[in-house]
Amino acid sequence: MKAARILWIIASFYLFIVGFVYIVILGDAPENYPERYEFIRANWNIYELQWKGEFMIAIFLAIASLIFANSLGRWEFYFIAVGQFLIAVGFPPSLSLGELDVISHYEQIGKAGHLYVNFGFFISLSGFTLLHWHNDV
Repeated sequence: MKAARILWIIASFYLFIVGFVYIVILGDAPENYPERYEFIRANWNIYELQWKGEFMIAIFLAIASLIFANSLGRWEFYFIAVGQFLIAVGFPPSLSLGELDVISHYEQIGKAGHLYVNFGFFISLSGFTLLHWHNDV
């Protein structure tokens, strides 16, 4: 249980830092998609670190949620864990667009990875909603 708390705290702290970095980076990004995509490719080193941080956050939250679910007997944490696991699995394909040239095959893999990550966010958000809905605090 102590390990789950530590992982949850670390993930929450990293989420705050990654979100702040993302806001700062996108402050200079162009508005329309083609120029924004080129901006991301030109600054790929920063985005790659940011997305690797998000991957680590998803893994930490998935592990902590599984520990909380088993220790506390709260089934809502299983939704959070599954959602975070889907996010973690979806990140590598969505990152495949990094240093590669724009080829339709890799572009499709990246789009599928983004959909997978979005589905994971939806499942995880459902778990958080259920957890807070059924909480007596």
